[in-house]
Amino acid sequence: MAMERLMSITERINQVSIYDHRPCPCGSGKPSHWEFDARGIPTARVCPDCREKKLKKFRPEVLTNPNYDLMGETLDED
Repeated sequence: MAMERLMSITERINQVSIYDHRPCPCGSGKPSHWEFDARGIPTARVCPDCREKKLKKFRPEVLTNPNYDLMGETLDED
């Protein structure tokens, strides 16, 4: 039973990939893809119509600098 359940989960994972082409969730109906931050983390599924609007939600350094600080804080050296 556990092996059957594991296969079912594996099959679902294989069916849904972040690299799948599908209609954009913005409603345009155009093909979409994932945009990634500078570290390779998926940020938003976009199409040419909504890409700029969706990526404006992120600080520029998140998209360009792989060493960005998530908290936006600078650390004081002791």
